[in-house]
Amino acid sequence: MHAPRAILFDAEGVIVDTEKLWDEGQRVFLQRRGIAYDRDRIKHLLAGRSLTDSTEILKNEYEPGAELSRLIEERRTIMRGLFADRVEFVPGFLEFFARVKASDLATAVATSMSPEFFAAIDRRLDLRERFGGRVYFTSDVDGRAKPDPAIFLYAARALDRTPADCLVIEDSPAGVDAARAAGMRCVALTTTFPRHRLNGADYICEGFEQITEMPVGPEIK
Repeated sequence: MHAPRAILFDAEGVIVDTEKLWDEGQRVFLQRRGIAYDRDRIKHLLAGRSLTDSTEILKNEYEPGAELSRLIEERRTIMRGLFADRVEFVPGFLEFFARVKASDLATAVATSMSPEFFAAIDRRLDLRERFGGRVYFTSDVDGRAKPDPAIFLYAARALDRTPADCLVIEDSPAGVDAARAAGMRCVALTTTFPRHRLNGADYICEGFEQITEMPVGPEIK
């Protein structure tokens, strides 16, 4: 098995530490309805999915009679404020990415995050510039969100790499499933979920510092 020639990064929970903000957003959204946010029960169903898909899950779970478009807009407003003011990098990402940039590995972001939310984060953290504009969304693949592999396959083609050339770094069960369906190796970080929810990954790491210790890892200095 050859070393990867490209690394495809999920955004949330891998590059940017938004998962605690999503937890806060979910808590606020449900608190308005007199419902406590049960993270263990619902989080794994939402992570890695688009705002529309995750809101539909919340609607079906907690408010089946509500209008989906209204709920989406409510959650969008909550999250837009949180992302603009409080988002930060995942610990260890900047150091790892600096080492990757010094290698000959191609890089891209492949995310289910909405372009609107990404723009709020980008204004704070300059992600597009860091990745040379190679940022891809599910809107680039007709809205097919993870666990559909379309976004990873699209990113690989944009980098002129085969699936076998690509290593995906993910943090969610849906993202791991998407990487596997794309025929790509996957590293899962336990930044959002415990190890047992990430069992489909080729490697499970607690942080970026462990990635270079993998038997078949990226060739970075």
